[in-house]
Amino acid sequence: MSELKSRITENGIDYILVGDYYIPNLKLPEEHRPIGKYGRMHREYLREVHPVRLNTLILIGELWTYLADLNEQAQEQLDTIMEQMKAAEGVTEELKRTCQMEWVQHCNNIHNRAEEIVLHTGGSRSRTADESTWQSGDGGFAYFSGKDNESINIEERYCVE
Repeated sequence: MSELKSRITENGIDYILVGDYYIPNLKLPEEHRPIGKYGRMHREYLREVHPVRLNTLILIGELWTYLADLNEQAQEQLDTIMEQMKAAEGVTEELKRTCQMEWVQHCNNIHNRAEEIVLHTGGSRSRTADESTWQSGDGGFAYFSGKDNESINIEERYCVE
């Protein structure tokens, strides 16, 4: 009987000998960024509402990157909205120095309102006025045609659940 090699490569996949079986040596891409609050919320949304999309992201090894990107975008949007609201409402460093409790109340109020905006609009990405618009509102994605404003759910178009 011939001796089995400890490592082999077939069809571009490395295999490791474990006992009498060759097991694929698969590695997920390393992602060190945290998924944060918004990434965890979106993962739970995917788990409950779009399990096929969640499983697809897991199987192709892109879930963590997807959630980390989403969290960063949501956090940037939150920070931008908060800064704009502070400027519009006159919440300044001067107010912070003179009346700290009032400044904290205003900042907490602004944070809560900005977070509601981020959570309920989800962010949108538009191309030119003639082209189509992709929007993410409920945590999922919908496709809006620029010509007749018909809405097509991407899951209905590309996924089978």
